Amino acid sequence: RAQAGRYGGINPDSLYTVLATKVEGRSGAADTVYVNFVQQHEGVRVEGTYLSFMVRLSGGKTVIAASSAQLYPELAVDTAGKLGEEQILAKAAERLGRPASGGEFLDQGTRVMHLGGAWRAVRLLLSQTKTLMAAVDVNTGETFAWDPRARAARMGAPSSERGSSPLAQGAAAPAGEVTGRGIADGPIDGATPSILALGHVEIRTSDGKSFFADAQGAFTVPGEGTDPVQLTVRLSGRYAAVHDQQGKDLVVTVTAKPGETLRVVFNPDGAEEGLLAQVNAYFHTTFVHDWLVKAGINLDALNSPMPIKTNIDDECNAYYTPYSPSLNFFRSSERCANSSYNDVDYHEYGHGVDDAAHRGIPNGGLSEAIGDMLTMFITGQPVVGRGFLKGNARDYIRHGENDYKYRSRDEVHDQGQAGMGFAWKLRKALMASLGEAEGAATATSLVIPAILAYNRDIPAFIQSVLMRDVGSDGKAAHYKEIAAAAKAHGLTVKEPK
Repeated sequence: RAQAGRYGGINPDSLYTVLATKVEGRSGAADTVYVNFVQQHEGVRVEGTYLSFMVRLSGGKTVIAASSAQLYPELAVDTAGKLGEEQILAKAAERLGRPASGGEFLDQGTRVMHLGGAWRAVRLLLSQTKTLMAAVDVNTGETFAWDPRARAARMGAPSSERGSSPLAQGAAAPAGEVTGRGIADGPIDGATPSILALGHVEIRTSDGKSFFADAQGAFTVPGEGTDPVQLTVRLSGRYAAVHDQQGKDLVVTVTAKPGETLRVVFNPDGAEEGLLAQVNAYFHTTFVHDWLVKAGINLDALNSPMPIKTNIDDECNAYYTPYSPSLNFFRSSERCANSSYNDVDYHEYGHGVDDAAHRGIPNGGLSEAIGDMLTMFITGQPVVGRGFLKGNARDYIRHGENDYKYRSRDEVHDQGQAGMGFAWKLRKALMASLGEAEGAATATSLVIPAILAYNRDIPAFIQSVLMRDVGSDGKAAHYKEIAAAAKAHGLTVKEPK
């Protein structure tokens, strides 16, 4: 508040806190707090605005290491609007070519946005059937539309199939574990399914209670008693909820007896693509959530079940939907694999992290890079979308060992190659200089938390990585490696002073 003049005289009361989170220093990095704000006008969020701080905690001192802002202190927009509800819905339906039915649109609220060369108060409505966003000016009725999806690629069970089996006799209370047959690494085609622990899954009892398995899928039925209890388990838990678009949602129902230990197994036969896709989606989405928490990213917006659609009747892609967060994976075809596997899941979840940290995706190219970074760092190899394309000499989507030179006007997936390439080359260099384990850990500590900063583009992200590397002595311990990785993609960073 005392330094409001440094940020265009914006009234601090018009700032809304999006993020304030501490990331513990690891591998030589200092403890860091990331704080992000967005601007509000008459209580309505102004899209595209931000005020971001990176605060370093070192040697008992608190230092603002970096800040950036894009604020508009002189907005003159009537957010109350002149149009009624029915008029707004009719305008959206007319623009998208859909009937103005009550269930067609998901209301995303009112925003102040710069559209058509002017600031406007608009009502955002997401079409459920077309997955298109309509923005209706609440004063004039002028309507804009776009596809909000962030995509992975840019390219031209019935009850009899579900099961459980008893293990050995155990404690007095029924206990067990939840697993499923899926693919631990790589696409479904040609892979051998393995047993995957389905952590954090929700388990419901016949008397209306529910509880969750632990991170390894183990559980104990709460309470005491001598009567059997029926348990119902779906592919839904703390951090993921799978909904199959072919109408084959996996469900396991078992009867647990006191003193019995159960093994709840989804897709026990492990052969059908559609069932493997469901198990994959739940396992990998839960896995990437837990991996990020260990890496220092623990966001409230991601600590609830992420809706996931599997086996969508389309091909050669996958997408994340901002505004109404969800992951969406397509069935296989003659040209492409089923997109529900780890490479693609981690990429799409990266869009979700970007969206959750900033209440929107600030830059499409950087968001693509973030998704690819997660895939490469988690799988420990540079290829994103291994085996995705069928019948091609190149069967993958993107590669961290690319030589693309960054240009801000390029298509977002092309731009993303600079960010992913920088991250992978930095990881390789640190592993070469520090040893494999320490180098990989240092790269993760420098790169992944930098996602939390409000970076307007890939060069700004690289600068955030550099600032994470600055120690209490004011020097970046790994400046040479960071500079070299950036230079490989036509970008330069200056040594901090």
